[in-house]
Amino acid sequence: MAIKEDSFKVAGLYYYQEDFLKKLNFDIDNDNYEFDSSSVELIPEPENEHDPNAIKVLVNGIKIGYVPKESTSFARDIIDSPNYLGAKVTIFGERDEEDDNDNINLWASIYLTSQFESEEEKKSEKNLTILAKIELIVGILLFIASLIITKASFIFFALLIITHSLYYLFREKNQ
Repeated sequence: MAIKEDSFKVAGLYYYQEDFLKKLNFDIDNDNYEFDSSSVELIPEPENEHDPNAIKVLVNGIKIGYVPKESTSFARDIIDSPNYLGAKVTIFGERDEEDDNDNINLWASIYLTSQFESEEEKKSEKNLTILAKIELIVGILLFIASLIITKASFIFFALLIITHSLYYLFREKNQ
């Protein structure tokens, strides 16, 4: 399985920055902060008065903003997928040199990680399935031929091929 990472900017960061800067002990003079999936939560917020599809972003339980409105549907598809592996958040910023109030500018990105089956893997799996079906047909033909010729070694070999083919096909179907 291949790994895929989709990213979005955190929306509404400005409204929550004072709170999370204090609670996360954020030092603006450092380059950036990365929070892995063990400390990042993406929680749907259907009761949100502005957007019932809103997904809030929490870092260590502290709200830092939202998945952007235009990305919520796509993000929800990833989050609800059985292939979703987790999210991480990177926060970075700088002091506003031109502002006498020592304001800061912050940016944050969310990275959603999921796994997917590449086209090459799909093609390889399809080829194996075709080979298993061919192997099954050859085994059945060999078994029929061995019954006609009545050679025990052919019967054993044919049954071995049939068993192997069926095992692979049933295993694949149950995965």
